[in-house]
Amino acid sequence: MDIRKVLLIEDDINDRKLVHSILKNHKFYIIIPENKTNGMEKMKSEVPDLVILGISKKSQFENFEIVKEMKKNTLLKKIPVLILSSINVLTTSDNTKEDIQKIIADFRLRPEIKDMPVLLVKHSTYNKLGIDYQDQHGNSGYFEVDGFLNKPINEMSLLAEVERIL
Repeated sequence: MDIRKVLLIEDDINDRKLVHSILKNHKFYIIIPENKTNGMEKMKSEVPDLVILGISKKSQFENFEIVKEMKKNTLLKKIPVLILSSINVLTTSDNTKEDIQKIIADFRLRPEIKDMPVLLVKHSTYNKLGIDYQDQHGNSGYFEVDGFLNKPINEMSLLAEVERIL
């Protein structure tokens, strides 16, 4: 069995140490960049099997920009992305809408949601996951991801989600 490489970008030092420890104990090779710029460089040179990205309501926009840059690169756009977050995931099973961006637009119409800087959305019927965020200028950004894992991190849940994605 090949050793699988995971690039971990997590601002919270405790979560970073925990994920590193869990995955290392299960024979994953963990790449932890010093900063976001180095993260893209490492991704291009190491080409990981999975990127794990921690985000929060206060996440720096660079975290989102990393995934946007990945999606533009032909080598990197196929690398799956797992999001670690304590933000609640909005879930829908609306069978009339398969396009998750239309679902996000509907969520954004709700008064209690419209001004939230980050939305994590899951369409349970079509098994699509996406993140909608507003940058510092109020512009909306969107990208699809391969998995969400809620914090606090649980070893069994982390391993199950990593294995499901890979």
